[in-house]
Amino acid sequence: MCTSVDPITSKTFNSRTLNVIRISMKILASMGSIPFKWNPNRGSFSVSTTPMAKFSFFASVLHTVCLLFFLFWRLVQHSQNLESFQTLVWLWISIIFTIWALITLHNVWTKKEEIVAIFDGMKLLTLQLERVDKLIKLELPGRLHA
Repeated sequence: MCTSVDPITSKTFNSRTLNVIRISMKILASMGSIPFKWNPNRGSFSVSTTPMAKFSFFASVLHTVCLLFFLFWRLVQHSQNLESFQTLVWLWISIIFTIWALITLHNVWTKKEEIVAIFDGMKLLTLQLERVDKLIKLELPGRLHA
């Protein structure tokens, strides 16, 4: 059973949509925020196993960890001086968002094969639903008159 969807036969995952996804993935992968690469043969993405992709992803993780330590350091500094309550609140909000980013990066790294499988499954499901929709539209007028 083939899990790839031909972009020509699918309305949802047409060549334009896949091209937008490909460009977005290339940009995000170049920044090191995702461990994926575009596979033009499948019209989908796959897990990148190159050392450079792993290095850039972990550089992104390291940058986020450094930012988190910096925010905690600033929080301690502002807590000792008791400058303004607004500054403390904004630091806590920034810390929460940075922790959220670290959790997201962890989930992407640990579930990267599942993400690829889900995307391929969504493409296949979309194609099947489009085919069923065409069949229902073809059969429906005949049933109404019977």
